[in-house]
Amino acid sequence: MLIVLFLAIANFLLHLYFNNRYGYFRDEFNYMACGDHLAWGYVDHPPLIPFLIKLSRLLLGDSLRSIRIVPTLATSAAVVLAAMIARELGGRRFALVLSGLAFIAVPFYLNDGSVMTTNCFEPLLWMGCVYFAILAVKREDPRYWLWFGVVAGIGLEEKYSIAVLGFGLVAGLLLTEQRRVFAAKWIWLGGALAFLVFLPNFLWNVRITGLFWNSCTTSRPMGATWFFPLWPTSPNRCSSLSRFLRPSGSPVCWPFSSRPG
Repeated sequence: MLIVLFLAIANFLLHLYFNNRYGYFRDEFNYMACGDHLAWGYVDHPPLIPFLIKLSRLLLGDSLRSIRIVPTLATSAAVVLAAMIARELGGRRFALVLSGLAFIAVPFYLNDGSVMTTNCFEPLLWMGCVYFAILAVKREDPRYWLWFGVVAGIGLEEKYSIAVLGFGLVAGLLLTEQRRVFAAKWIWLGGALAFLVFLPNFLWNVRITGLFWNSCTTSRPMGATWFFPLWPTSPNRCSSLSRFLRPSGSPVCWPFSSRPG
């Protein structure tokens, strides 16, 4: 793990050095403005990123490196976490180092560490959930589901897409012999913890009558609603989906992607 720690430090220094070479990203202006008006929710995102960007500005100022110190730390921690997952899956030194290097080299994750957006914490929080799920199953210690719930709850306060991971995990457990975990209390307590952490933003959405959901179903970025209806906007949806399937999904979705004009 010493080599992996070195890789994480190198990743941190790499981003810290280059993070001021590109001007403020438009989303960063949005989060900075939201950070000036802290709340438990916003029209298009949960509250965690505005809170963190406000904290970094108070402590370090408004420079680009200050704004982007949080994604730099998040991606560097994710390098270590990737290696920890590889170790739990039986990997030895080569697998650990390869996992860390692979994470650093992925262009999408390089970008996540370079701008302050709701994407910057996704790899770390998703892998955190996966890590504790692996520990709960592999070590037959269901108490790890409590930590899973805490991380999942924080993830919901950062970006709602982590719910997709939760649904996928539940489906995977139900389709295998690990479905027995639902007979014990721990996974249910983990789910309750996740909801408890998420509760302030949930209540905010209820109080504002589902403002985020309404914005998703009525706003039209790139000429398409975000979620519904799916089929009429399938070219745009498929194009967006290729971002999550990269690189395997890109060749499949390319013929359906939008063309100018």
